[in-house]
Amino acid sequence: MRYNISDASATSTLADEIEILEKFIGLFKFKYKNTLKFKSSFGNVPPDTPIMKFLLQPIVENAIKYGKKGKTVMTVSVCSSMNDDDIFIKIENDGEPIKKERIEEVYSVLKDSDSAGDASIEPPKNSPKNAAGGGSSGVGLKNVYDRIKLYYGDKGDLIIDSKEEQRLTSVTVVIPKRF
Repeated sequence: MRYNISDASATSTLADEIEILEKFIGLFKFKYKNTLKFKSSFGNVPPDTPIMKFLLQPIVENAIKYGKKGKTVMTVSVCSSMNDDDIFIKIENDGEPIKKERIEEVYSVLKDSDSAGDASIEPPKNSPKNAAGGGSSGVGLKNVYDRIKLYYGDKGDLIIDSKEEQRLTSVTVVIPKRF
């Protein structure tokens, strides 16, 4: 909270956002009795690269919330890279994978500008896959996607990928180097 109100600017640095994530993950490590691991790498992206504040935290929270189910030990990693035009920040976990159909549903909600629907990774409450009713409001990813589009324009994006056979799920934030 102090981080958010201590500076009125909309941006932070990649290094500051990673530091916030390390503290955030620390809370979950306590909750899950050290069965959660976190790795980060800046790759070829300078640590002082400006990015939007709180761009990564909701994605990491989703990774833990939905990936940790039934998994004894889970690793969340954040790595960044860039090419001539874009910066890529990939949040990956080796927890519960997401079904391809659910990714398509999430994309449908994310890309619908009028939608406030469920863009969480979790299947909707009325889905047979979630009959226990442990659903979510889905605000996190939709909020992140909308903020990316508002701040970075059409060149910003959110890419969701899940490899069920390898038990890897990733959400990649794409932001232009110049906008």
